[in-house]
Amino acid sequence: MSYCRFCSEDHEIYGIHIPKSDVYVFESEFGCECCGCILNDGKSQFMTTLEMVDHMKEHIAAGHAVPDHVIPELMEEANAFDNYCCRKHEK
Repeated sequence: MSYCRFCSEDHEIYGIHIPKSDVYVFESEFGCECCGCILNDGKSQFMTTLEMVDHMKEHIAAGHAVPDHVIPELMEEANAFDNYCCRKHEK
């Protein structure tokens, strides 16, 4: 599932608002990924959702567009996803 994808400007598709985004963030079997990260020269993987929240705050501090819903959604899923991710890597 992606939290957001790259989008050069705000627009609407079939009545759905798509916000501008300089980041592409999604969950993978390796944790959370910031694909094409412009802070870290490509791709950044984080083992926990909370690490991704901190990374998104770095993007915001750098002036990059991070949609308003991304951090709250990451925080909402942090407990469940981080527990799953940690259990998977303990095996």
